[in-house]
Amino acid sequence: MNQNNNKNEKNSSQISQEELMKTQVLNLQDVEEAARYEKATSKKPAILVAVIGFFAIFLGTSLPFVNSLMNQKDTSLKTDKTIEKKQILNTESNLNCTYTSLNNPDGTDTVLNIKLTFNNNKLIRTEKIFSINATIGNPLGITSVQTYINAYQPFLQQSIAGYQMTSTPVENGLIITSNVDLKTFNPETFPELHKSNVATNVDYILNTEKNLVNNDLATKGFTCQ
Repeated sequence: MNQNNNKNEKNSSQISQEELMKTQVLNLQDVEEAARYEKATSKKPAILVAVIGFFAIFLGTSLPFVNSLMNQKDTSLKTDKTIEKKQILNTESNLNCTYTSLNNPDGTDTVLNIKLTFNNNKLIRTEKIFSINATIGNPLGITSVQTYINAYQPFLQQSIAGYQMTSTPVENGLIITSNVDLKTFNPETFPELHKSNVATNVDYILNTEKNLVNNDLATKGFTCQ
C-alpha cells in the first residue's frame, strides 16, 4: 500500500512539474509575442515620424530655393517690362546736317554743323557748331579769324532763356556753339543781333515737323543724315 502511495505521489509530482514547465513555456511565448507586437507597432509611429521629418527637412531646404527661383523670375519679368517701357517712351530722333564752305574770299574755310533733336518727329532742341579756320596758304586767313573773334564778343553779353552760346578760339581758328532748348526758348525776345548771324540764329520754332526741317536744309545745300 505504501509503495502504491509513493508511486502515486511521485507521478503526481512529475505531472505537476511538466504542467508548470508547459505553463512557463506558454507564458514565455506570450511574452515574446507581445514583445514582437510591441516592436512592430512601435516601429510604425517611428517610421511615420521619420517620413514626416524627411518631408519637413525637404520642404525647409527647398522653399528658399523655390523662392529664389520665383524672385529671379519676377526680377526678369520686371526688367523686361522696364526695358519695354523705356523703348516705348524713347521716341526721340536726331538729324545731323553739315554745310562746308572752302576757300572763302576772306581767306577762311568754314563748316556749319547743325544737330536737331525731335520727339515724335517734332523739333525740341537744336545745336549749332560753326568752325572758322584760316585757309592754308592764304595770308588773309589769320586776320579774318581775329576779326571774327572780336566780332562775336557782343553776342556773349546777353543772357537768353533757353539759349546758350560759347566762342572758343583755337589755333588759327574759332569755334562758335549755340544750344537751344525750344521748350523754354521765347523767339519773341530773341535779339536781332543773333538773328542776323548764321552761326547764332534760331532757324526753326518748337514742334516743327522733321520732314520740313530736312527738306529746308537740303535746299540750302546741307548734307543731312
